[in-house]
Amino acid sequence: MGKRNLSQRSHPKSQFYSKVDTSAQVGMKIPDSDPGEIRIYPNPARDRVCISCPEAALCEVYTLSGRKLDVFNINADLIQRDSSTWPSGMYVLQFRTRTESVFKKVLVKHKS
Repeated sequence: MGKRNLSQRSHPKSQFYSKVDTSAQVGMKIPDSDPGEIRIYPNPARDRVCISCPEAALCEVYTLSGRKLDVFNINADLIQRDSSTWPSGMYVLQFRTRTESVFKKVLVKHKS
């Protein structure tokens, strides 16, 4: 008898097992999209984050678990945002302009 995978077993509810997708990857990868337009520095940051954005945008800050931490508007080419109240860790910043949505990452690392 040869090896049979889960989809070949006879089971009263085999229709539930026939379409198992084992190709899914675990983890989260957020690529830096549009790396030349929006700049975030210093990275890693401590008490403030500087953001250079060429046009008006809405910025939403998310933890890696998906919790929204902060929301603010950018109406100038260069702004500074207080990050001293953000816990140390990696954050995803989503910038929404009139024409696109751009994601950037920033690491906040406070002195221990």
